[in-house]
Amino acid sequence: MSILEQSEDEIKICIHYDVYPCTKLDLNEILFEILIIGCINDHFQNIYKIPEHDRIFVEISQSLNEQYYKLFISGNIKSIECQWDFAGIKVKKAQKQKYQKVCRYLLALEAEISRYSMEELKESKNILKDIDFSIVLMKNFSKMLKDKNYYYVNSFVDFVYDQLVRLENSDFFSQENLERQMSGFLGIGIAEKAKRFHKEIVNQLIELSQRISIVEKYSESSDIQQNLKRRVTEEEQANRFRDLEWDVFNNPFIVFNDSGTITPIYKNIEVIPEAIKDYNRRINKFNKDAQEYKLYDEFTQDEFVEKILEICVNDARKEKLKKSKELKNLVFTLDNFMKLVLIYLRIRANMPIVLMGETGVGKTSLVEYLAKIIDAEFFVLNLHAGVQEDEIVRFVKNAQHIAQNQEYVRPQGLKDEEFETKMRMEEQNSKLDDQSSKKILNKRKVILFFDEINTNENINGLLKEVFIDRHLNGIPLEDNICLVAACNPFKLRKKEISGMTSGLKLSERDLTMSKLVYRVLPLPESLVPFIWDYKSLNENEERKYIAKMIEKTYDKAGILGESIKSVYLWAGNKQKLKDQFEVIERFNGEIDKISATVLKAQNIIKNQEESWAVSLRDVSRFSMLFIYFSKNNCNHDENQSIENKILSSQQSKYNDTEIALVLAIYFCYVIRISNQDKRKQFIEKLNNDLGIQALPCLLPQNFTNIVLMEQNRFLNQMEIKVGIGKSQTLLENIFVIITCILNDIPLIITGKPGSSKTLAMNLILKSFRGNLSSNTFFKKFPAFVPFYYQGSEQTTSKAIEKIYKKAQKAGESMKGENRKAVVIFDEIGLAERSFA
Repeated sequence: MSILEQSEDEIKICIHYDVYPCTKLDLNEILFEILIIGCINDHFQNIYKIPEHDRIFVEISQSLNEQYYKLFISGNIKSIECQWDFAGIKVKKAQKQKYQKVCRYLLALEAEISRYSMEELKESKNILKDIDFSIVLMKNFSKMLKDKNYYYVNSFVDFVYDQLVRLENSDFFSQENLERQMSGFLGIGIAEKAKRFHKEIVNQLIELSQRISIVEKYSESSDIQQNLKRRVTEEEQANRFRDLEWDVFNNPFIVFNDSGTITPIYKNIEVIPEAIKDYNRRINKFNKDAQEYKLYDEFTQDEFVEKILEICVNDARKEKLKKSKELKNLVFTLDNFMKLVLIYLRIRANMPIVLMGETGVGKTSLVEYLAKIIDAEFFVLNLHAGVQEDEIVRFVKNAQHIAQNQEYVRPQGLKDEEFETKMRMEEQNSKLDDQSSKKILNKRKVILFFDEINTNENINGLLKEVFIDRHLNGIPLEDNICLVAACNPFKLRKKEISGMTSGLKLSERDLTMSKLVYRVLPLPESLVPFIWDYKSLNENEERKYIAKMIEKTYDKAGILGESIKSVYLWAGNKQKLKDQFEVIERFNGEIDKISATVLKAQNIIKNQEESWAVSLRDVSRFSMLFIYFSKNNCNHDENQSIENKILSSQQSKYNDTEIALVLAIYFCYVIRISNQDKRKQFIEKLNNDLGIQALPCLLPQNFTNIVLMEQNRFLNQMEIKVGIGKSQTLLENIFVIITCILNDIPLIITGKPGSSKTLAMNLILKSFRGNLSSNTFFKKFPAFVPFYYQGSEQTTSKAIEKIYKKAQKAGESMKGENRKAVVIFDEIGLAERSFA
């Protein structure tokens, strides 16, 4: 609007109007005003006239959900269908340097070894033109691309350029150093050997970049032009994204580190190129401690961390980071190690990333961990249908401000005087407002993480502009802002919705997306090239994750830690040392059995429901509750009721670990099953399938007794009026609600009226009053302070957010006190039907 106000007769302006799928009902009206009448109103009684000499361009999103061909106005305007081809490459000034370097190297790979010159590649005076870019890129990638797409090619150029710059800046890979390393050939063909090795390295970089950046991600049956004129079905959407997967993991690749060294990433040592193996042997020929390549599958947690620091961190920060406890917060396997490296390479090249995967596969935690490693600012925006455009704008604007004020990162080996000189030069360049000026230094990165990006309708408009165009309402984003998003996949349910959640009924509105596992919107075509499908974990990878997580759980709970301390304490006494090692072996045996139990529980639920029904998030919840129950059960109660003392005497034959195992399994996997017969089948199948790995506490009768004892632990201490029966439903509701509140776990209780939902909550609030509790048993627990909200079909996202913020603020003021804020959301099912 401001542009129209300032427009003068002698100044011609172009208005670019981007049309994308949305729920707005006034699109016909807006297009009619702009294109036919030549004006537009802002709905605040202001009308803006568009000068006749100005030109208007309307871009219609080529989305599979496109509805705009049905609009009345669409048949009354001149339309042009845009097609991209290699011949039409027009490189922006800011990108010229990247295209020059990449295309020079592509040409060099085709040349004879005698014409291959490292120095000329680095400082070439031969300036390529746009037509040269077209010819080189078309020759290299036309066979790989069924659908010609500029985003794939530009993505490739960004990625390979970042690697090539590090190759050129590395002293290890200069012509002189490579020839020195090849001196073992007694001077015969040393220069040629050096060139061949350098060429092999470049070829590896190109191949990796091709696999990551140029992967056909469209279903062969997808006909975009046909789909523009109709709304595709959920099945078609799901099938379209079915094969979105990189094959990078099955191929070795090398990473250029900031230190100038290289790190090979591989699954199998045999597939490492001989040139890389030979190079490693030569640089380590005088290092007796140097080892041959080791399988990443055999790495310990410390070795994974060491390798990540080698790749992502310069030497100046490495030693400091090694002492950080936060580095041990993530459980590493080969799977997430390779994912982390590839995410890092994309962030380093400032490429957008969209991580598509099942819930609970570690998308968010991996990016957050990486941000800590590379010392980047990290901000998360949790998106959902209720997040408005202005909230997204505020989030990105705040990041813009923070990014502008970040410090410059000192390159490795740069002295103070040189660093200060380069900073002054960078500041002068920034004032020139010339995007083609070469970057001298980089600022500290700011990573913006958009979680659940495809649940919000702005995915096709504002978010697409931020991710693809790197603009916010027409204003360019700072260069040091990195954009990462996570989304759930288009995935169809294989089974009809079962009665696993009794009491919930789907409305007619809900049924429109009932075939999808996740209620998500179609992703715009422009984001597809940047999607990386995490897929779900296979059983082998899941087993490794669970084993590492349970081992870490034992460490956190202090179960294993005390035994290790004892080994060192009794190191001078051989008999006691032997005894302690036996204890550690026993604990290791327990860890194996508990890991097997959790994996088996996960598989049973997957078979009963769907593969997506459980994830590592359930394992993480199990670990948290295992620690909680190992320290909070009847064995630790001093003031017990008479009923509890009787039950506790029956349970004394079980130790804390066995009790914690049963209760955590019950809480994470059993209570989700509404049918009592299916619950019994689950417990029996878990014990039978484990066979000799099953602990005695998992026998169905023992399992039930432990759970019943823990449920009665609280109910027997409560003051219950005459006439209220201690039903199994009430027992379970009280136990689950208390456990969730004390462990900050969200809970949704479903059930018909009269199933003790409200009664259980009232009994808990009456009993849990902290120091004001009449019963000594409850005084050791915090007082629960309720914040009520009544859901309805008129409920808005803003209203829900308001009550949560109120509770959060109260919770912060209660820190240090024996009180805990609790939000009680009644009739949440009605609120879910709301369109607001």
